[in-house]
Amino acid sequence: MDYLNIYNSNYNKAYRIGESFLKHKLIQFSKETLSFGKAFNIIRELIENFEKNFSINKEHQLSELKHVYQNSLRNYSKNEIELALKNEVKKGFLKLSLDIQNNYSYESFIKELAIRNAINEFSRLFSNHSDLFKMMYDNDYLDLFEIKDYYPIDFRDSKVYIDLLISCSLNHTYRIDC
Repeated sequence: MDYLNIYNSNYNKAYRIGESFLKHKLIQFSKETLSFGKAFNIIRELIENFEKNFSINKEHQLSELKHVYQNSLRNYSKNEIELALKNEVKKGFLKLSLDIQNNYSYESFIKELAIRNAINEFSRLFSNHSDLFKMMYDNDYLDLFEIKDYYPIDFRDSKVYIDLLISCSLNHTYRIDC
């Protein structure tokens, strides 16, 4: 079984869907004239409530296996996701109670882990780059919305942020009220 392919395909799909969902919600809330702060808080709550539905968060043994995965990533310098899933996590899954193994496949665990990790990543970036998204929201530039990690630079040094800052200041529309 190609664990890395299962993980990556589910991670990428969940990330794209999550990004699209957040953009749609921001557009909706903007049309409803909600403040960015209110829209941001509603979105964070929606994400948290969605995550509660995962078996990986409900079942203690699966939650422990999630921690095995996270800790195992540090054991490798290359191909860490693939090797952690193939080695430590697979061994940990095989040690779970037969009741769990009979009702929940290892492939299901990998899919759920990937989706959960994608949600955590776009949620982290949504929070960390909230100043950028607030600027887009307040000035009706949500067509530029994407959730992206700008590492190794700070998002305030990114082309999109600088272009937005210039555009907003030229139009005298940028609201600084954070």
